[in-house]
Amino acid sequence: EMFFFEEGKAAIYYGDKKVATLGQGTYFGEIGCLVGGLRRANVKALTTCKLHSLSRRDLFTLIGDYPEIEGELKSVASNRDNISKKHDSEKRRRTVLAKDKNGILAFSQTRQEAESKE
Repeated sequence: EMFFFEEGKAAIYYGDKKVATLGQGTYFGEIGCLVGGLRRANVKALTTCKLHSLSRRDLFTLIGDYPEIEGELKSVASNRDNISKKHDSEKRRRTVLAKDKNGILAFSQTRQEAESKE
């Protein structure tokens, strides 16, 4: 499903990083609707929100009736997907998962820190 704001505001997060604030007249969930797969962003309401949902099936019916909206949705989805990929890349560079000398998983900022804990 994708969701459309009638009222209210919400923040979009990739991990702990807030990347956007959405409100009246905007939408989210288009990437999942258009291409499927796992959703990578989290949405947190900042105020009380009134939303409308559109299923993937209904979205494709709508695109069949109004093909011009597909380009707009794909453009927005592409921009948001690029933000997500950038965040994922930055996160991989910053955080390394390693076991410390007791075999406990630990997060480190660099590979060198992680290896020194082994």
